[in-house]
Amino acid sequence: MREANSFGGIDLQLIENIIEPGDTCVDIGANIGCYSLFFSSLVGPQGKVFSFEPDPGNAETFKINVQLNKARNIYLHQVGLGAFNETASLYRSSANIGDHRFGVSESEKIAREKVTVEIRTYDDYFFNSEITPNFVKMDCQGFEPHILEGMKNCLKNAPPIIMTEYCPHLIHRSASSPFEIFSFIDKNRFYPFFINFENSNGQNLLPATYEHLLAFTSQLMKNQEFTDLLLVPQSKMEWLQTKVRWSARQDLNLRPPAPEAGALPG
Repeated sequence: MREANSFGGIDLQLIENIIEPGDTCVDIGANIGCYSLFFSSLVGPQGKVFSFEPDPGNAETFKINVQLNKARNIYLHQVGLGAFNETASLYRSSANIGDHRFGVSESEKIAREKVTVEIRTYDDYFFNSEITPNFVKMDCQGFEPHILEGMKNCLKNAPPIIMTEYCPHLIHRSASSPFEIFSFIDKNRFYPFFINFENSNGQNLLPATYEHLLAFTSQLMKNQEFTDLLLVPQSKMEWLQTKVRWSARQDLNLRPPAPEAGALPG
C-alpha cells in the first residue's frame, strides 16, 4: 500500500525513469502542483505538462506555485475530467486539500462544502489534436473509472502509460465499480503493475494478474485503503523493459483474463 509520504519515494524514482525530455505529461487531479512541477522538470523546455484541477482553491495555489518556480511549460485547466461534458458537485474536505471528492456519502454531503465545477472529457482535449500525451497520472479520489471512459477515443491511436491511484471503496462512492478498471485493462490491452513502494532493490513494479488484482481489491475494500497501479499499453511494454526493472514473479506473457461482472466484492 502507498504510504502517505510516498511523494519523494519510489513513485518519483519510477516516474523519473519513464518520462523523457520533450515528453507530454497529463496530471489529472493536479492539486497544488507538486507532481506537475516534477513532470515539468523532467520534460524540459521542449516538453509540456497539461494539468487538470477542478477545485478553485487548489487551482489558485497551483498558479502561485507555478509562478514561484518559473515553470513555463505547464498549462493548467481548472476543470475536472470525466466520462461526459457536464457540471458536477465537488464536495470539499476542510481537513485535507487532497481529499475533495465527487462521490461522497449522504452524511459527507452535509458535512462538506459543495462547489459546482465543470467536467470535460480527456478526448475533448486530446482527440484529433496534435498533442499526444506519453504519460498520465491520475489521483481523483475514486473518480478514475469515469475519467478512463472519457479517454476511449484517444486510446485507439497512441495510448499513454497511466499511473493511477486505485481505491476501491472510493470508486464505489463515485457510482462506479473496480470492475470498470479491470474491464478497461482487458479491453484496451494494458498490462497492470502494482507500484512497490516497499521494495528497495530497484524492482519498483510487480506484474499483476487478474487473480492478484481481485484478491488485493478485497483487502483494500475491507480496510478502506488504496494503492497505486501502473497501466502500460501493450505497444510500450518492450520500451518499458529498457527503462525500469520489475519482479519476475509473474509471467508477463499472461494477460489478466476478462473478469465476470459479478466477480468483485460489493
